[in-house]
Amino acid sequence: LYGSEVPASVRARETSTYTQGRVFDALTKKPLNAMVQLFDLSTNALTQQVYSDVESGEYTAVLNEGRAYAMYASAPGYLLKSLSFDYSAPQKFDPLTLDIYLDPAKSGRSAVLNNLFFDSNQAVLKPRSRTELDRLVDFLRQDPSLRVEVAGHTDNLGKSADNLALSQRRAQAVFTYLTGHGVPAARLRAHGYGAAKPLVSNDSEAHRAQNRRIELQIL
Repeated sequence: LYGSEVPASVRARETSTYTQGRVFDALTKKPLNAMVQLFDLSTNALTQQVYSDVESGEYTAVLNEGRAYAMYASAPGYLLKSLSFDYSAPQKFDPLTLDIYLDPAKSGRSAVLNNLFFDSNQAVLKPRSRTELDRLVDFLRQDPSLRVEVAGHTDNLGKSADNLALSQRRAQAVFTYLTGHGVPAARLRAHGYGAAKPLVSNDSEAHRAQNRRIELQIL
C-alpha cells in the first residue's frame, strides 16, 4: 500500500476498512488532485469527501460493512469516474488498493456508469440510481459546452432486436432524467447499441453483467 497514514478511526473499527491508491490522468499518467466522494446508495447521502494529494495523487477513503457505496472521482476537465462497492451482504472485507485513471473530457472519450440499476429486461431506473443520476446532472452543469451521448448496451442473451430496443429504452430513461433536471436536450443524445459493443466476451454471467451497462460518451 501507499505511504499515507490510515486514519485512526479506520483502524479502530472492526466493521470498517478502506480503499487507498492514487488518481492519475489516463493519458499522461500524471498524478491528479481529484475529489473523491463516497455515497450510501440506500440513502443517497454523501458519507465522505476527500481530495487526492496534489503532488502524488494519493487518497484514502473509509468503507463501512453493511453498506453499498457509489464512489466518484472527479477533477475539472475530466470525465466523472463511477465506481461501485457493495458490502451490504456478508463477504470478505479487506482493505483495497485501487488506482483511479480519469479520462479527459474530450470528444470520443467515454465512461461506464456503474451505479445505474434496472430490473432484468426492464428500462425503469431503480430508486438507488438517483445517486448516479444526480452526479451526472452536476457534471454536465459544470461545463455547459459539453455534448454527450448516453449509450445503452446489453449482453447477447435473447433476440438481437429485443436487446437493441431494451438498450435504447434504458438510454432514453437516463436522457429523460437529465432533461427533467435542467440539462438541455440539445446537449444530449440517447442511443442503444444492443449487444454490438461488448466490453468483454459474453462467456460467463460475470462478463455478461459487465456488458449490460450505460456509458457516457463525449461528442
